[in-house]
Amino acid sequence: GISAAATRDYSAISFAGTRENFDKVWDIAADVVIKPAFAAEDIDRIKSQVLAGLREAEGVPDSALDVAQDRTLYTGHP
Repeated sequence: GISAAATRDYSAISFAGTRENFDKVWDIAADVVIKPAFAAEDIDRIKSQVLAGLREAEGVPDSALDVAQDRTLYTGHP
């Protein structure tokens, strides 16, 4: 199995397989990392979800506080 996770601070890719299939799984995982395939419709869908989440974040008091905190702490930071 191959899995991935990403946050604003880091991303990680991991894999698990049997000892007998290690070389095969390693090759597949390396291929995924080196030559990722991103379908345009997947990028558009995820972009829409992220933008909707950003718009909605300021409507929830706790989230609005987090947004204000981030803007204050990270002003000028890329």
